[in-house]
Amino acid sequence: MSKKITTTDDKQLAVIDGDFWHDVFLDLNLSLGQKLFVQEYLANGGNATKASYKAYNPTNENSSASMGSRTLRIVKVQRAIDRALEVAQITPEWIKKNIKAIATNSKTKDATKLNALTTLGKAEGIFVERKLVGHVGKIEVNWGD
Repeated sequence: MSKKITTTDDKQLAVIDGDFWHDVFLDLNLSLGQKLFVQEYLANGGNATKASYKAYNPTNENSSASMGSRTLRIVKVQRAIDRALEVAQITPEWIKKNIKAIATNSKTKDATKLNALTTLGKAEGIFVERKLVGHVGKIEVNWGD
């Protein structure tokens, strides 16, 4: 159940309404674009660039990436995302349990199992991404006079 709403600049935005979103957006005073951003962000698995592209329809992907990043830094948008996950009862424990179920399912393809195990390992802090940083040139250290 979705309806189209025309904004002042004549952009058509789809807004999903219902009890779930009412509970999520209650008292947050989000703009129409911010509401759509939250919905798209959660629907696509957390990709802010794609969410901002659908919510704000920017002229190019670079604009979409920066708009997505900016939108995620808005406190009330972050509250709406957190609230949606809470209302849907999606907790870190629930996510880990379901990733583990994918990884241990005998019908799951090996590549998918590996991806699930890698994701779980990162979530548990088992796998730490390391980057090698190099420097070329002279380093001066001044310890004072």
